[in-house]
Amino acid sequence: MELLTINLAANQTQQFAKAGRYFEIIDSAYAVRVDFNGDQGQQTDSMVNALSGLFIEDPFAGFAITNGATPQSVTVLILESGRGGSRRQPGVVRVIDQSADKSMAGNQFFGSYSAPAAAGLGSVVMLGAGGGGGKKAVIKILSISSSITGSVILMSGTGPGSLGLPTAALNPKVVGGANSGSRRRSSWAEHSS
Repeated sequence: MELLTINLAANQTQQFAKAGRYFEIIDSAYAVRVDFNGDQGQQTDSMVNALSGLFIEDPFAGFAITNGATPQSVTVLILESGRGGSRRQPGVVRVIDQSADKSMAGNQFFGSYSAPAAAGLGSVVMLGAGGGGGKKAVIKILSISSSITGSVILMSGTGPGSLGLPTAALNPKVVGGANSGSRRRSSWAEHSS
């Protein structure tokens, strides 16, 4: 068993007269092409757009590895006889976190708003699409608090109350990102006990 680390320049091809029967790419940041040759020099198989984790178990007398447009080091495992391999995952393992991806894409926001007390009126806090663009708002977490006892009513409507305060944009979850087109706003409405 042999581990071979190959430094490849952009679009470079390197030939190896190394025989084996098992070949695995252990570490490769970018895709490569590997062409395998038989004992008569004929091409016997290929790995196209291959990344780490790909392997082939078939006798070969040599191989050529061709890099893409980005220079890199590629580590391969070669076995001449017998069977073996590796299931190691090199580099940084990233668990897919859709929340982080959505935030980085500018599609997740946060904010808080409150409506001050007004005699004879009920406080209303709203979230609405103020920037257009046809996007829908999905509320993942809603926290409601009040310093006095009262009712909480969740509802939908077609517009803000007539006694509205200025609106504010929702903040981006990514520092330095753009604010949301959606707006939060406080208002009041008449109510009866």
